Amino acid sequence: MNRILLLIFILASINLKAQNQPRLVLPVGHTKLINSAVFSPDGKLALTASWDNTARVFEVASGKELQVLRGHTESIKSAVFSPDGKLALTASEDKTSRIFEVASGKELQVLRGHTTWINSAVFSPDGKLALTASEDSTSRIYEVASGKELQVLRGHTSYIYSAVFSSDGKLVLTASADNTSRIYEVASGRELQVLSGHTSNIYSAVFSPDGKLVLTASYDKSSRIYEVASGRDLQVLRGHTDGIISAVFSPDGKLALTASRDSTSRIYEVASGKELQVLRGHTSELSSAVFSPDGKLVLTASYDKSSRIYEVASGRDLQVLRGHTDGIISAVFSP
Repeated sequence: MNRILLLIFILASINLKAQNQPRLVLPVGHTKLINSAVFSPDGKLALTASWDNTARVFEVASGKELQVLRGHTESIKSAVFSPDGKLALTASEDKTSRIFEVASGKELQVLRGHTTWINSAVFSPDGKLALTASEDSTSRIYEVASGKELQVLRGHTSYIYSAVFSSDGKLVLTASADNTSRIYEVASGRELQVLSGHTSNIYSAVFSPDGKLVLTASYDKSSRIYEVASGRDLQVLRGHTDGIISAVFSPDGKLALTASRDSTSRIYEVASGKELQVLRGHTSELSSAVFSPDGKLVLTASYDKSSRIYEVASGRDLQVLRGHTDGIISAVFSP
């Protein structure tokens, strides 16, 4: 399937009664499909990552392209801003991650060591470390300032889809095709927990806002909630009829939100595992679902060429965001 994301919708405001939503379409200069698009921490810039081997920085207000981040020799899978918005970190199929200065577009570091393509790369909460997840079954931690490799996180027996830091930056959580998620200590690289129970690939795993829980999303049609300290499986979130692509906590950590290939997103109560809402309307598989910063809305992205906004409390479909001419890979709220 040719899954092309032209770009996320960037909404200056949302009129929940409007039939035709205002949108700003950035004059994208990419020549091939876009794998990811994110806002800067202050919401003033957008950063895209593309199969054309470049990442690009745009000004949100005007849509003007400010920087083209070059250096990669193969497709860029993802690109993210540092917590202060001054740096960009990319993950590529050329086996490297790279750090760029946003203001100038200058390449500052090339992070090497992986033996095959890198699926994702993120900054630590303090912006001093970079974390990668690769198809070579390892995650790696680098020092941002020097580009030095500090830790190689081993244990997985198949490729790793994603790796994230805990909110205090002391732990790393991975999600793998070997049906497990794993928790590592950043300082030592030591494996602390193996989170088992899934019977198929785990596409994503995230920490709760307080760092005490983990939420996973698996192709086995379930999400699971684990206790970080013990690795114990606390809840199995069921209801989907096809694989789950992503799962995230609400900002207050009380709810879990899933996105599935069955064309629905679902909201669960974390404490009980109870299904609270089934968000319907899409006609093809979902690629992602996220909460708004205040936790009152949900934004979905689907291969049916639309994004939708739902009200969390009622599950009601408030807006259908149209305009794309092919499947949408991701959608995010501005800060």
